[in-house]
This record gives sequence, structure tokens and C-alpha cells, in this order.
Amino acid sequence: MTRKTEAPAVVEKAQAKGPKRRKATSKKAAGPRRERPTRKREVATGEGGKLGGNLPPAAPPAPAVLEPSPVTLPGKLEHWPIDRLRPYERSPRTHSAEQVTKIAASLLEFGWTNPILVDGDSGIIAGHGRLLAARELGMTTVPVIELAHLTEAQKRAYIIADNRLALDAGWDENLLAEELKALEG
Repeated sequence: MTRKTEAPAVVEKAQAKGPKRRKATSKKAAGPRRERPTRKREVATGEGGKLGGNLPPAAPPAPAVLEPSPVTLPGKLEHWPIDRLRPYERSPRTHSAEQVTKIAASLLEFGWTNPILVDGDSGIIAGHGRLLAARELGMTTVPVIELAHLTEAQKRAYIIADNRLALDAGWDENLLAEELKALEG
């Protein structure tokens, strides 16, 4: 019975002393204590106390049925064994050993960001350089998207267009210089 009456007295005494503080064991811990974030959540309210006061309006709900796209969208991304892919023998684009090494370095730095595009017969439409770089890196599988919907004429045209369109783009020399300077600093 004594314990029940002593417990409140012990608690009151501990509360009067305040919270226990640990002794600093290193120079790093000797600095001022940081406050821990509270678990309370603040809710933004607007006029009339409604929730979400200054927040942008929510996006409209997605339609139950998606509207058809005027553009043929790619199929799913798959990982294929390298040996399954067939390079296009008539591809006019060439890749020097130096460029393939640069592509390999880019893959190592940024990851594989652009899948190889193939036709319905595993023939490469776009990504010959990436395939060479994957081989240089000793990879056994690569990401692929199959474009089985293209006709033979479309495949041939796309092989040229995919390489040519980027060459037709220009550079904003001032912005390019700023970006390069930011990367150096």
C-alpha cells in the first residue's frame, strides 16, 4: 500500500527537477540541443475555416474511360537478352569506338534512360550505339520497347528520322554556357 502513496510524490519530485539531461560524451554532442519536431499537424484553412485554404485546387478526377490518343503509344518496357536483338544491317548511322565508350560512360553515370526500340522480329530500329555500349559493359540484358505496329517503310524512315531530328536542333549558346559553368562550380 505504501507504494501507491509514494509513487505520486516521486513523480512530483522528478517533475520539479525537470527532464534528465545526458552528459556530452563528444565535442559534437556538446552543442545546443535541437528541438524535436512536434507531431501536431497544422492544417491550412481558408475563408470560413474550410480546409485547404491557400492550397491549389485538386486535379480533376481521371476520366473513367481514357480518350484515344492521336499518337500510337509504346507498349510495355521489357528486358531482353542482348543475343535476342538483331542490329539493322542497313543502318546508315555509324558509331566509333570512342563514341561507344562515351555512351557506356553515360549509362554508368545516369543509368539506362532510353530503351532500345525494336520491331516485331527483334530487329533494332533505334539504339544500335546503346547496344554496343551494353556489350562493352558486359551487360547480358537491356531495356527494350517493341514497336510492332510499324510497316517496313515506317521502320526505315524512323531509323533515319530518329538520328536526324536531333541534328536539326540548335543550341541557345548563352544558356548552354550558363549550364556548363554551373556544372563546373
